[in-house]
Amino acid sequence: MKLADYSAKLKERLLYLLIFLLPVQLGRHFFFDFTRIAGITSDYLAPVIYLTDIVIFILIFLDLRDIFTIKRKKISRLNQKKGGTVILFFLYLILSVMLVSANKWASFYKLLKVGEFFWLFKIIIDLKAKFLPILTVYCLSVVYTSYLAINQFMWQKSSGGIWWSLGERSFYASTPGIALGSFGGRLFLRPYATFAHPNILGGFLAIGLPMVFLYLWKNKEIGRLVKFIFTLAFILGTITLILSFSRASWLVFILGLTIAMFTEVKKVKELIYFLRKWYFFLFIFLFIISIVLPLNLDRARRARRGSLFERSRLIISSLTLIGQNPITGTGLNNSVIKQYQSIPKRYGLVILQPVHNVYLLVLTELGFIGFIFLLIFLKRSFEKIDRENIHLFFPFLMLIILGFFDHYLVTLQQGQLLAVLFTGLVFWPQKA
Repeated sequence: MKLADYSAKLKERLLYLLIFLLPVQLGRHFFFDFTRIAGITSDYLAPVIYLTDIVIFILIFLDLRDIFTIKRKKISRLNQKKGGTVILFFLYLILSVMLVSANKWASFYKLLKVGEFFWLFKIIIDLKAKFLPILTVYCLSVVYTSYLAINQFMWQKSSGGIWWSLGERSFYASTPGIALGSFGGRLFLRPYATFAHPNILGGFLAIGLPMVFLYLWKNKEIGRLVKFIFTLAFILGTITLILSFSRASWLVFILGLTIAMFTEVKKVKELIYFLRKWYFFLFIFLFIISIVLPLNLDRARRARRGSLFERSRLIISSLTLIGQNPITGTGLNNSVIKQYQSIPKRYGLVILQPVHNVYLLVLTELGFIGFIFLLIFLKRSFEKIDRENIHLFFPFLMLIILGFFDHYLVTLQQGQLLAVLFTGLVFWPQKA
């Protein structure tokens, strides 16, 4: 076997391992002075080396070795298309760290994470990995994650034991600050599994399960074992998704199933392809709605507590910060620090988390210059929709929608892995 072939197979297996470990939150935190806001340690500023980071580092090492030791006939597909834009983007991030950010160490750490995940993104689109094994490994991760989540919900506490070693937090339904749901007037613990929050657990399931459903429906001749794994994952995953009580994830899941079913109708598939150039303008419209709607609903509701109130306060803070620094923003990974200074302290710990909107967060931290880079990437992604490859695109569309409701796709390890993995599918040169 040639060195290039051996390296490709090794990276492919490491990618499968990374997907299997995606829910795992095991990591080593490092706390310094720059990770604290008003004496309180912020998870969004603290450097962490996760188990999944180690897998990514090995992948990057192997990719670097290939670049310097193997003469490949084709350069990376990522470098073939608009490599200059990528260079300009990273130059801008470096300038943001050096000249704009007040907390430069927190900003520099975020720059390293952006570089790490960008390289992983490059590896994913360069690898000729097969889709069925990737979806199978995803299903296996769904099975063990759902088992743990359902167990947490039944007992209303963490499971402990080996799960603690995989990153499960220790908690009870009565733990201060724990995420609770309400049904029939009764409060209950929303399961976390090994994720940082039930919303991330919900997103993990909502984005991938429609693809599992589509594969079961579309491919009648898959093996019995694979069919059993897919079916088990879909059933357990759907139950867990409901128990997560993540309403944004419910919406995305239902929308994903709807798209999955309609993509099998030829006329609908043609319509999706035909309208691809309008998705960018639809995104701009939804972005504006995602800001205006919560503010108006909160104003009409006139409540001083609850999720909607907190989201509205964070949106107002972000808009204030954008007004102060519209061109360059607050600096990479500095929005939470500036936000603490602008929101009244009576609102409590809510002021120590980013705004629950990925795109507004990017605009807040990187200004209109950084936001333009994001728009360029989204526009080019939408333009890559192909008639025969539509199945690979709707998880990406689900990611886009989730970004209007939360920030974890760009702020937390598991969310970033989700974003990179499913965005990478858009650039695959193969059919689903």
